[in-house]
Amino acid sequence: EEPRGPGAERSWKSKVRRILAEESQLTCRTLGTLEQQVDGRTLQLRVTVAQLNTKIGRLLQEIPRRLEAARSLERTKLELTLVQQELQRQESKLMDCRASLSKERLRWSVLKG
Repeated sequence: EEPRGPGAERSWKSKVRRILAEESQLTCRTLGTLEQQVDGRTLQLRVTVAQLNTKIGRLLQEIPRRLEAARSLERTKLELTLVQQELQRQESKLMDCRASLSKERLRWSVLKG
């Protein structure tokens, strides 16, 4: 039940003002808290971005070294292939020499015979 009379309107306005003031303070505190959270998160993100930039910088510096290592590996593979081919040629020559030696031994054994 609402109070009536000359002081009732002043009392009602006073209550409304008090409620609005409390709401305003609560809103300001909430906004302040949110601003602090946003500032904290912004700082965290800036630190993270700085760390990522540092890592990216290191990786960019490593690229030429890794490219050279990859080129060197390719050269080594090519050299290994060439050495394997030469080894196969030498093995083939060795097999031919062994066959010739066997023929010569057989011929000598027949001549000695």
